[in-house]
Amino acid sequence: MDLPSLARANLLAAGLVPVVEHLPKGDMIGWMLELAHVHDATATEPTMTLLNKERSVADSLAITDLQAVDAELRRQRQHYGQVLKKVLNQLPSRSLVEVVTTTVARATNHGSHQAPILIDDLVDSQQVAERDESHGRISRMASQLEQVVRNWDWVAQPIQVSARSRGTDHDLNHRIVPRIRNVAADPCNNHDFFAIPWKLTALQQEVFAEIASVVEQSEEDATAFNKAAKRLYENLF
Repeated sequence: MDLPSLARANLLAAGLVPVVEHLPKGDMIGWMLELAHVHDATATEPTMTLLNKERSVADSLAITDLQAVDAELRRQRQHYGQVLKKVLNQLPSRSLVEVVTTTVARATNHGSHQAPILIDDLVDSQQVAERDESHGRISRMASQLEQVVRNWDWVAQPIQVSARSRGTDHDLNHRIVPRIRNVAADPCNNHDFFAIPWKLTALQQEVFAEIASVVEQSEEDATAFNKAAKRLYENLF
């Protein structure tokens, strides 16, 4: 007997996690796609009609609020998405990438049509996870760079003071500052992370406070980062 789409989706979601470790990749992908397609086939009005038929058998009041049914289906969508992520998180990284890649290719017929909404949600969640991982990695690198620069400044202080007394700049300053600026610019330009650029710009102003050209350049960088952040947030809202 054919199950209604909502019941079938719930059954597929409940059954996938316990058996995923024993499924070949092809079967896992097929199961995920079936869940996605069945969920897409679950419409609000037919679902409310089905629920009301069951409620009439139980002598319960009929559901009349279509929006309430729609909200519940959205919650189910989130639940199915969590199930798919839980399945993927059980895979080694390489297998996870292979499964997602193949699933998306099959769901879209290699990009020729729109994927089911659960597959789009899955791809979006993977992008967020990658972004969070990149942010964490860049933050650690920035912290390490800050410590190195502060250690270097402590060691190089006598050299810098001597250079200033003779009206010259310590050559290392001109080699280190551009590298700090490059590290600060990358998260802003490529990742829309602004805390790290602001932090490294403040570091330059502190460590190289006695070098007017560095302070001036860092202030210009800070202004550019502020403008980029403002543009981003204006686009978001």
